[in-house]
Amino acid sequence: MTTAWKTVRVFISSTFRDMQAERDHLVRFVFPRLREELLSLRIHLVDMDLRWGVTSEQDATEVCREIIDECRPRFLCMLGGRYGWVPPGKNRSITADEVYYGVLNRTLKDHGFASFFFRNDAATAAMVEATPGEFREPQGSDNQNELAEVKEAIAVAGLNPLTCPA
Repeated sequence: MTTAWKTVRVFISSTFRDMQAERDHLVRFVFPRLREELLSLRIHLVDMDLRWGVTSEQDATEVCREIIDECRPRFLCMLGGRYGWVPPGKNRSITADEVYYGVLNRTLKDHGFASFFFRNDAATAAMVEATPGEFREPQGSDNQNELAEVKEAIAVAGLNPLTCPA
């Protein structure tokens, strides 16, 4: 008897500007290799990277939430030194909303396969910005405080974020 194919979707969450290289590495190297490994198990891996998928500001939160629901229970988040874009009329960034909606607002048993990676603060501080705000929020800004709160909430929830050197 032949085993049916299974599709596994993984939602990738991060701010876009400061995590381009990391997202590109996942899409170019990590996921293709993982797809190859999963073929023998008849698993089709789909990485949901929305860098190119949201066409308007009004849709952003709604679209992200729909895709998160499609990917449940798999959620991968990378955070560096930016809080991210806060849509007009909203009280948190798209990335923070993804984290809360996808994982933190759920019960502990519903966290699913959530993985969090934080870029080491020293590595972020060493990055040379071509434009201000490219890799980090300005010192003492509200967004810097909001980012710290999101990271703290992830840690307090027991999600064991890994701190990566770069």
